[in-house]
Amino acid sequence: MFFRVKPAGPRRYRQIVENHWIDGRSRQRVVATLGRLDHLQRDGRLESLLASGARYAQQGLLLTGLHNGQLDGVRRQRFGAVAIFERLWREAGCDAVIAGLLRQRSFEFPVERAVFLTVLHRLLAPGSDRAADKWKHDYYLLGGAAELGLHHLYRAMAWLGEQLPDDEQRGSTRLVPLCTKDRIEEGIFQRRRDLFTNTQVVFFDTTSIYFEGEGGDELGQYGHSKDHRPDLKHCREILVSGLREYLAELQVPVPVTRLAKWKTTVQLVAIGFLLAGKAGDEVIAFVTGNDNTTVVTLTGLTLLWISAVVTLYTGYDYFRAGVRHLIEE
Repeated sequence: MFFRVKPAGPRRYRQIVENHWIDGRSRQRVVATLGRLDHLQRDGRLESLLASGARYAQQGLLLTGLHNGQLDGVRRQRFGAVAIFERLWREAGCDAVIAGLLRQRSFEFPVERAVFLTVLHRLLAPGSDRAADKWKHDYYLLGGAAELGLHHLYRAMAWLGEQLPDDEQRGSTRLVPLCTKDRIEEGIFQRRRDLFTNTQVVFFDTTSIYFEGEGGDELGQYGHSKDHRPDLKHCREILVSGLREYLAELQVPVPVTRLAKWKTTVQLVAIGFLLAGKAGDEVIAFVTGNDNTTVVTLTGLTLLWISAVVTLYTGYDYFRAGVRHLIEE
């Protein structure tokens, strides 16, 4: 159960609400309406209610007693932000990447914890390493980070800035050489590079493709580029576009057929359904009450396959018309 503020015109009411499941969905049920929020705050009745309920919660009594000065606080440390960032740090693989780079090194202190401490400090209270050394006493740190000294933070930062050997300087510049920090970034990228690789459908224009980097060694070649990139290797789909260009030189038009226009329309509609994807399926599931429906995705894939079949037919139709003109010439 929890408190909720219910607006009703210009007034706001404080309610006690609980969640319960109905037909596989979470629903809220109002247990009690305590009254208008402004009246509760003005009369102090809300505080009295919370204090009355806190008698049955040992943790609530402890925090209330500490807040009211009834208990002597020996030491207080914060832990919430540390726990959240610790989990993100490990899920991203930062600790594993740093540990891998440190296998050939012999430091007498936990370098990974020192890097973790400085990164956490810059997220919560940006400042220098000296400020981080003082700041860490307010937080509950794990893995020996609390025992680190200022000189440990300095040595960890020096290790991050160490220049890599000459044989590992590919892609660097004379003014900005690659260092240990770059290897950490590359290692994290290698661990997380499959983030967007679960791709089911990709749409792209195949009439002209150019290759960035070292691609296109087998398919591509240099030449005229309609994308104005003659410096890159490129290739083209030539069955229809090549036929159109050749017949255009002979002053022979190849008009777009009505079926081809319908094919394009079906493709656009299929793209709309596929872009909606899971979100569209969830909307349909909410409306119909069927949690297992995939009607939006299946509709998009079905229309896409229909347009693919029509594409083969229209391509054959264009090619047949072009060949007829070639024979006549």
